[in-house]
Amino acid sequence: MMLALIAALAVPGSLQETPEALEPLKYFIGSWTGQGKLDNGVEYTDEQRFEWVHNRQFIKSEYHCKTGGKIVHTATSIIGYDHEKKRVFAFVFGGTGASGRTELVNTEQDRFVFEGRASGPGVAVDDRVTNAKVDEDTFSVSVEQKKDGKFTETGKYVYRRKK
Repeated sequence: MMLALIAALAVPGSLQETPEALEPLKYFIGSWTGQGKLDNGVEYTDEQRFEWVHNRQFIKSEYHCKTGGKIVHTATSIIGYDHEKKRVFAFVFGGTGASGRTELVNTEQDRFVFEGRASGPGVAVDDRVTNAKVDEDTFSVSVEQKKDGKFTETGKYVYRRKK
């Protein structure tokens, strides 16, 4: 099945410019670091790297979180433009076996709001992630999960551009 999908995606066509809908996200291209404390008080550091892939048609993100110098969580995301739905989307794959699909539902004043559904071993949740540009070298992330029909914040993080 995977070979059929790869063959279908390899149909020759003209090379397209980066989809205009992805241009506002180019701010995130590069490496970012964050740190803080988990709910149990354990300190963590994390790193997230965004890069253009496949002729600037997609943005790939690699995420690594460490506690005590050991990697405790990883995730890979692919952000792209759905030409049929005319929406920016992201697929997320976590090191725990969880995965999710989200869509960009709002972009205003350097805020990028993605909503979707994530599932993994024993869990499935509707979620919303808001990435907000603070300044040229800082962005914040708010993570929310839907409970009883409304979103409740479950985490807030700040990242600084790695120089």
